[in-house]
Amino acid sequence: MKTLVKKYKSELENVGISFDKDGYLKKSASSKIETTAPFKDLFGKSSKFMQELDKIPNTIKLHIDISL
Repeated sequence: MKTLVKKYKSELENVGISFDKDGYLKKSASSKIETTAPFKDLFGKSSKFMQELDKIPNTIKLHIDISL
């Protein structure tokens, strides 16, 4: 997830989202986005960010030992 956040850091910051030192999402209080277009571009179903984010659970699943 950290790699994905670093890759899309500027896009996330453009919509007022950053991460604190502990890895938690933070919404900028000064963010004044007038439309939802930036959010749709970043978080829409067909966005590259969301497509990459959707791959993370499958990657984790591949590394889980289900024989436990």
